Amino acid sequence: MEYINDTIIAISTPISKSAIGIIRISGYNIIKIINFFFKKKKIKERYAEFVNFIDPNNNEIIDNGILIYFKKPKSFTGEDILEFQCHGNPIIMNYIIDLIVKFKYARIALNGEFTRRAFMNNKLNLHQAESILNIIDSDNIDTVKLAIKSLNGTFTNKINIILNNLIELKVLVESYISFESEDNNIIIENINNKFLEIVDKYNKIINECLNSLNINNINTISLIGKTNVGKSTIFNKLINKNRSIVTNISGTTRDSIIDFFSIKNNLIKIIDTAGIRKTKNIIENIGIKKTKENIKKSNILLFIVDNKLNTSNKKEFYNNLKIYINNINLYKFIIKNIKNIIFIKNKSDISNNIIGIEKINNDIYIINISAKNNLGLNILTDEIYKKLFIYKKDVNTDFLISKRHLNIIEKSFNNIKKYNNLLKCYDYSILYEDINYSINDLINILGKNISNDDLLDSIFSKFCIGK
Repeated sequence: MEYINDTIIAISTPISKSAIGIIRISGYNIIKIINFFFKKKKIKERYAEFVNFIDPNNNEIIDNGILIYFKKPKSFTGEDILEFQCHGNPIIMNYIIDLIVKFKYARIALNGEFTRRAFMNNKLNLHQAESILNIIDSDNIDTVKLAIKSLNGTFTNKINIILNNLIELKVLVESYISFESEDNNIIIENINNKFLEIVDKYNKIINECLNSLNINNINTISLIGKTNVGKSTIFNKLINKNRSIVTNISGTTRDSIIDFFSIKNNLIKIIDTAGIRKTKNIIENIGIKKTKENIKKSNILLFIVDNKLNTSNKKEFYNNLKIYINNINLYKFIIKNIKNIIFIKNKSDISNNIIGIEKINNDIYIINISAKNNLGLNILTDEIYKKLFIYKKDVNTDFLISKRHLNIIEKSFNNIKKYNNLLKCYDYSILYEDINYSINDLINILGKNISNDDLLDSIFSKFCIGK
């Protein structure tokens, strides 16, 4: 990466008007910036000082706030770092940055450059750096907790355990090759036992990685049903804003509308789909096709049915539902996925249905609500939470990873698992090389042997500029 030794500056807080905004600076010009712009001859390390920021052009005070100095190497980046907590007006913060850049004391940081410098200066390994991005981007509190654990080294420790075992196996194989002419049955047995131990550890961490990927996927729900049953009203109420157009005209929603809402600190993606009906309108038919695609991608479906639909018993319900849907393929899909569906009767203010859960049998129930009058929505959100989280099997993992990590671990494992049983290994010199490949792959997860700037650029470009 170019300019790794120069001084960088960026806003580290969201760009909006707020009480506080933080400007972060890292590099060798920190002391000069303190002297020139803050008129401080001396500053205590890791000590919050109230200061003024002075415009060198006219000695006017631009803003005041808290200044904190972190001396290298005891800083996030491993370089001298300065943080100025000023008023959170983007005009003020950008003016301050423009002055510092104009006088050539720093340049604007690239995306993720602060974290990248921490990685380059061995303050973090690559997985820990990626864990910071997971902390920022996490959609629910569970993934935040796992990302924090990853940052603190839970995943790194597991990788290091396998690495150490591979190195031990490598030493055993090397000993066998060196003394091949002698009777080495004990060494061969030790090699095989160590190999079986490593295979077990690989299988366990791969399963944990699969669980980690599963919990890291954001939950998606789709609102489906015929036209004009109130899908858009329910959608707007759940996200607490008016995104979908609500009218009495059938087919108003012709394309899928996506937004997000939260239940008990869990972010959920919600899709308002086009109403399913027979139509000759080309645009509306495209929307209905997208509806069917979104149904397949969703964790659960909120199926809004007509409030007059007969739900007296299971058989009657299925018969009426089949007629109601009027699409045999969609009907079969609904029945196959019945456990992942919450049926809703809306407009109870019109039909006089009793607000709450209407049980059909042990497997099927319908929730009567009036979205227009905010009645029964709390019951609906409770049921969504139960479907997505309470009855979900506990995820057996204590770290958060990406698909890239899993791919590397599987590649590393593939180098040696082809041997099956090392008691019958035909060529230990080839095995020795394959063990080296496995070791190098795992080391690359931590970023110790990575020389590919394109890969690092791809990872750190996902960060915001101030991180």
